[in-house]
Amino acid sequence: MLTEDVAALADQRHSPAVDVYAAASVVHALFEGHPPYDLSFLARSERGTFSAYRLKTEYAPAPLVGVHGNAPDIAAVLAREPEVAVAVGRAAAEAEGAVSPARVRLALCQVDDTVAPLVEACLAVDQRQRPTASAMRDGLAAFCENYAENVGRALRGEPLADCALGGDAARAARAAERRRRVARGVLRAACAAAGAAALGTAALLVHGMEVSIALDGLSWQGTFPGWLGALLLALPALLGLGLRERDLVSTAGAVRGTVGTLVGAAMSAALLSAVSWPAPGVLPALYAALFMVTTAVTCGFAADRALAPSSAASAGGRAAASSRRPVLPWGADPSAPKRMATQRTSADAPDASSTALPGAAGALEVFYEIGEE
Repeated sequence: MLTEDVAALADQRHSPAVDVYAAASVVHALFEGHPPYDLSFLARSERGTFSAYRLKTEYAPAPLVGVHGNAPDIAAVLAREPEVAVAVGRAAAEAEGAVSPARVRLALCQVDDTVAPLVEACLAVDQRQRPTASAMRDGLAAFCENYAENVGRALRGEPLADCALGGDAARAARAAERRRRVARGVLRAACAAAGAAALGTAALLVHGMEVSIALDGLSWQGTFPGWLGALLLALPALLGLGLRERDLVSTAGAVRGTVGTLVGAAMSAALLSAVSWPAPGVLPALYAALFMVTTAVTCGFAADRALAPSSAASAGGRAAASSRRPVLPWGADPSAPKRMATQRTSADAPDASSTALPGAAGALEVFYEIGEE
């Protein structure tokens, strides 16, 4: 991974997250028969100025498929996997009706897919987005412990047990999430209280004032209602929340909300300046209230973004980052982006039909023979 493309890269390698990445690469190699990226001398020489670091940060590895999804003969694979064959044989014996080789293959692929999100998370470019070493250990342990049971669940069409965190890692994750929720709630309440106080004070200040408004030759004079003053000062919050919608996690949502808040503040300031107030100190006081409302809304958006739920922030962030990076299949040349698949095509999905494995009639006999030992 050392390269001259990035300054002081060696300093980034003194982290347990590097070991997590390396361990995930080994798991990837166990599933696919090769590491996530083709970094052989021949492959690197064909890629011009691309270094190993650039390949690993600018491209995403191909999704895990595994030998169960790639092999043309599932019976031959199970002959080399006695423990898996035993699990398949027992599950097939308990299943209702005949179990075709294609159905077995699909079930094994579904079980293998449960570990794919964990490996993908461990291969994240940003070290802060990778799970801890203990979390990775617990996830892999859960995958192994639940493997035989998941094979039976997959054959029966039941939901599978995923590689969820367990033990101390789960308790630590839940405690951290509770702290984040409390902090987010406190900051939200503080921002809302500050904004409401500014709106209420301004509404009481301008309520009942005799004012005049002149806009492009149109004029109006009368008593200014307090609710109208509060509405004008609330424009930053209304536009900001409207543009952000419910996107609390992504940077795009925070940017939209902030831009809407600033635009609303500019509109509110322009409208307030068009009013002739009875005292010279009224307009500066309204500007101060507008500044407080704008600051409260912006800080609220920042709190939502920084303290978003970890599951949504990390998983969603990883999915977004992965979708932005083109997928680099094993041995592919990054100079030919048209040949790179950005997602698994229908051809990659295992076929559940009875003809998915030509010539495999009677292959399940291997399963039963192994299972009866």
